[in-house]
Amino acid sequence: MIRALLEDSLALWQVPGAVEEEGEAVVVRAAGRVIRVLRGRASRWAVAMDGGGGRPCASIVGVLSAVREQIEVASGAALRIAPGRSAA
Repeated sequence: MIRALLEDSLALWQVPGAVEEEGEAVVVRAAGRVIRVLRGRASRWAVAMDGGGGRPCASIVGVLSAVREQIEVASGAALRIAPGRSAA
């Protein structure tokens, strides 16, 4: 599931790259970076970058944010949903 989501995210972000499974990790290779996504205990995730550093993530949204940050993709505009004016 996470592999397909990461593949679709790279396509949406228009970033060429590859997503592969290596043992317990899903590895993203994009923008000259290698990023490992590991499933932890209690539905937690860890995103680790080659060359040091890592980031714990409590959700899939956090995983996507961490990966996007590491491959330096600008975030899009926030979608806001609000009630519209009724036609009178």
